[in-house]
Amino acid sequence: MSFPMSFLYHPAFQSLVLPPLLAGLGVLLLRASAGPRWAPLGAALGLLAALAVLPGFDWPASARAQKLPWIVLAGTALAAGCLWRTTESSRAARWWPWGGAVLAWAAACFWLAGAAAGPLQQGMALVGGAAALALLLLIPPIGPLSARGVPVSAGLTLASLALAGLAGTGGSLLLAQLALMLAAVVAVPGLWAWWRPSSGLVVSPAALLPLGLAWLVIATSLLMAGPGAAPKEAAPEDPYYTPRWK
Repeated sequence: MSFPMSFLYHPAFQSLVLPPLLAGLGVLLLRASAGPRWAPLGAALGLLAALAVLPGFDWPASARAQKLPWIVLAGTALAAGCLWRTTESSRAARWWPWGGAVLAWAAACFWLAGAAAGPLQQGMALVGGAAALALLLLIPPIGPLSARGVPVSAGLTLASLALAGLAGTGGSLLLAQLALMLAAVVAVPGLWAWWRPSSGLVVSPAALLPLGLAWLVIATSLLMAGPGAAPKEAAPEDPYYTPRWK
């Protein structure tokens, strides 16, 4: 395989180069076509495009990593509905995304665990996820920087990097790569809103909805996998078990 094609399949390119490029392109296109209010949702579209490359939109999705793109897709559709139904300054602009995210997370919990998890485990996962989503989506802004969503975007970026470190040291390199992809994508609208406040871009709770769901799915998959379970969680073309960049 030639060097350019080999580089396209390399985990470093798929994790740290392709996702932010696609997210930036998504933000640009939505800002030009729908305005600055919709622009941050382009980050979720960029993540979906990156997930189409790895692990791909496979169906039926048997491994937990294969279910991530479908859950992010559902979260993005919910986010678009929230943006369409609410105004930026209304209370519903925070409560609707949180309510939709909790419902999506409840369905995702059942899909991820299936019959293997008991009611207590399912309930704990649901409550923990709802609390994490509340921290991400419901905290009111304090100050102009917070009003643009910069701190919460930075917090989710750091949380995704921490999750990547935990996954990498915990034996699941595929989940570590997915967490790095998420971190690279989340950073794009946050940096945009911070660097160019005149653009009017605000990282709204609706824009963070699918990204928060992605973080919860990766974290839950890591907890369910446990030490040494990475091969079972690998996608059919997991680059760490069938490398194509050599």
